[in-house]
Amino acid sequence: MSRLTFAVVALLAPVVLTVPGHALPRMTLTTGAPCANCHVDPQGSGLRTDLGWYAMNQTGAWTWKQIGWDSLHNLEDNTLLDGKVSLGLDYRGQMARLGRPTRGTDGKVKLPDRQVIPMQLTPEIAVMPTDTVTVTGSMNASAFVKSYPGQSPWQAWARWQPSPNAPYVRAGMMQPSVGIRHDDHTMLLRSDAASPRQPMIPPDYADPGAEVGWAPSHWLLVQVGALLARNLTEAVPTVAKDEPGASGRLALFPQWLEAGLNGMAGASYLRAGDLQFTSGYVGVGKNYWGTLLFEASHAKRSAKHSTLNMMLHATVPVKDWLTVEARAERATSELGSQTAETRALVAGLQFEPLPFVELRPEYRYLVTDDYTLGQYTLQLHLFF
Repeated sequence: MSRLTFAVVALLAPVVLTVPGHALPRMTLTTGAPCANCHVDPQGSGLRTDLGWYAMNQTGAWTWKQIGWDSLHNLEDNTLLDGKVSLGLDYRGQMARLGRPTRGTDGKVKLPDRQVIPMQLTPEIAVMPTDTVTVTGSMNASAFVKSYPGQSPWQAWARWQPSPNAPYVRAGMMQPSVGIRHDDHTMLLRSDAASPRQPMIPPDYADPGAEVGWAPSHWLLVQVGALLARNLTEAVPTVAKDEPGASGRLALFPQWLEAGLNGMAGASYLRAGDLQFTSGYVGVGKNYWGTLLFEASHAKRSAKHSTLNMMLHATVPVKDWLTVEARAERATSELGSQTAETRALVAGLQFEPLPFVELRPEYRYLVTDDYTLGQYTLQLHLFF
């Protein structure tokens, strides 16, 4: 079996670790449409609306019809019962080297083994019994096997919005609306430089909570929420179990139509116990040209423990189904008199050979205070 064939088969192996399928900021920056236009979650990520599903149904180097799968090609949307029920699925796997290089007794450096890590298997459903009520839920099957501390194996919430331009209220088991929910859990924005592989706010983190949001205009979204810290306690021990917390997020989506430019900017704040997490971002994009996004986060976990992380991310589309991307990251942390720094450079492709199928070959260069590691990685994302 060739290495490529083995990699693809292995990426489809049984799931052992989970992360959520998230929105791509570049899509907002190239189209000017907020994430909520294409996702049921008002912050973006996860289950897609009929618009989000339709936008990807014909995106690929080849269509399903060209390879003889006419039934899949002819699907009109992801809904059932006259649009009352929406279905979705996200699977993501990655092939990479995990761990740190070691030096053997012979003096030679030994790289960590290359592993195949299926990261996500998430079926999703949303039910709209009326025009004003949405009830949605998802289950991370692999979280029952292994997960990051603080991850929730399930999320479910209900939203009531009397009209499209009115404020909404949602409550349930959900992640507070903070920053941008990226689809790549290897980013350093929510990590600690002293332990870059352990996210401080983990993928698929969720706690009981409620949120009020309002988009009075297509370019403005305001969200304010409250939570009860249960899972967060596992990721941030300085947060007591059942500690009440609060969050807030302001998101702007300006457009300069004459120049064909779309913007995105925002700031958010999360507090629970001793944890104070603040983030901000600003980006600009143009369809068929590309995008540029800068994001930063600062966390204070205790009086002596804080982090500051920054990322610059750029994308350039080559085809509708092929995008070149690169990012530079820097994470620093302070714990008393000790400091740590981690830097990362990542370059790769977002390649969609077929609708709802994405391959991401990447090269990652990671520099920590203890070691340096450069490697090729491959991600596979199957979604619906």
